[in-house]
Amino acid sequence: MKMRIFVSHADEDKDLAAALVTLLRLGMGVSQDDIFLSSDGTSIPNGVFFVQHILESLRTTNLTIAVLSASYFGSQFCSAEVGAAQLRRIEGTAKLYTLLVPPAKFADLGGALYGTQSGQILDAGDLSKLRDLVTHGMPSHPDTPTWEKARADFLAKAKAIVASKEAIAEIKPQGGLISR
Repeated sequence: MKMRIFVSHADEDKDLAAALVTLLRLGMGVSQDDIFLSSDGTSIPNGVFFVQHILESLRTTNLTIAVLSASYFGSQFCSAEVGAAQLRRIEGTAKLYTLLVPPAKFADLGGALYGTQSGQILDAGDLSKLRDLVTHGMPSHPDTPTWEKARADFLAKAKAIVASKEAIAEIKPQGGLISR
């Protein structure tokens, strides 16, 4: 079965989402054509109403991976995406896999995610569970050493991104506009 993946993320987390897409491609063997990432500059064609395109992509995906950060929880757009993904999960038409980004924690899961089990983006075991979910039923995928290298590379990059965002959050004044 062909896996179509929608990576739901806040605009402020596009670097982390892009690193996750690299992990999906190199570590799990998912084709770039089978991944929707709104911030990559290619998933939404020029001249297309982006909201309709995002909704159509959510409707046709097999798996939504939500990158749950403080920015994500502050975005009405992200809340709508995860709500749609949660509905498809409940209907049995798609899967949902969530990954918390520090400093976000389980207590932050509310709204459509209230009571939802989640993984953590910096946890190697949670990433391996994602790999099992993605590669299940795939005729072929990268071998374990390739996966382990891709996962280690992702974790190093993700830890640096998270540390940078945490440092900025410590010095940035609270408030401001809510972004995607």
